[in-house]
Amino acid sequence: MNRQKILIVDDSELNREMLKAILGEEYDYAEAEDGAQAILMLQQDMNIDLLLLDINMPKIDGFGVLERLNQFRWIEELPVIMISATEDSVEPPAFPPISPVRSTPSSCSAASKTRSRSTPTRSG
Repeated sequence: MNRQKILIVDDSELNREMLKAILGEEYDYAEAEDGAQAILMLQQDMNIDLLLLDINMPKIDGFGVLERLNQFRWIEELPVIMISATEDSVEPPAFPPISPVRSTPSSCSAASKTRSRSTPTRSG
């Protein structure tokens, strides 16, 4: 049985470990420490079924990754869940927190097997 693969992109190793613990052992995981590393991994066509993407990261933040996903049209085939954590924040988050729901992203697996992550070439 093929297990679905989740790419967790977060600059905090602790956050990545916590997400894997919450989601459990029924998935395969790949990890990236920043947006630049995530984009390189996606270009290598790692057959990712779901992307958990932190907002605040060095090099390329989550919004920058989303821009690239749109640019290369990967966003059409790769589900993305934006994640963020704040330390000792006195201000409420800009959007209400969402309670995690444990489910299997089964509808994503078929699309992930057919997508192509080749970057467009510039015609010169």
